Amino acid sequence: MADYDGEQTSLETSITDLQNEIDTWGADVEKTDKFIELANRYTDFAELSDEMVNRFIERIVVHEADRSTGQRKQHVEIHFNFIGNFVPPIMEIPLMPKEIAKLQAEKEEVERLEQERVAIQKEKTRLKNLRHRQKLRDDAELRASENAKRKEQYAQKRMAEYEQAIAEGKIPPRTKYKPEQTCKTAI
Repeated sequence: MADYDGEQTSLETSITDLQNEIDTWGADVEKTDKFIELANRYTDFAELSDEMVNRFIERIVVHEADRSTGQRKQHVEIHFNFIGNFVPPIMEIPLMPKEIAKLQAEKEEVERLEQERVAIQKEKTRLKNLRHRQKLRDDAELRASENAKRKEQYAQKRMAEYEQAIAEGKIPPRTKYKPEQTCKTAI
């Protein structure tokens, strides 16, 4: 008997729930019929008037803009009279062969431009390195030239001292050439 009472209560609850769904469905059908009637009234128009907008649209909800992806995206809800927020189904339309060819050509162009950019960047780096090596060679040649001049000046100075000592009848000084005393090496 307890099972019978439990089943009876369950069935009565189900009947109430189903009746509510039927009432909701009936109200939805009525609202949909009103919307279709309104849409049929305005099927042929050249210009969108304020009256038409006011009859079709209950409210428009504009949500805050989202910039998290780097692009500005903003969700907008349009609530129509009688049917509420209508979200059109998203249909994926296959691309035509011309569109596929165009997209492929654009992709190839982007790849070509990227390859050109990389090649230009490599050439710039190569030229920069070449200029740097040339500058190092030029600096080394300049230092070598300056060191050679210093050695020559030192040799001339020592020769003059030697000749002066001989002319004065003295014994010329015997010193060895010490480049660290006469020139600075820049490394």
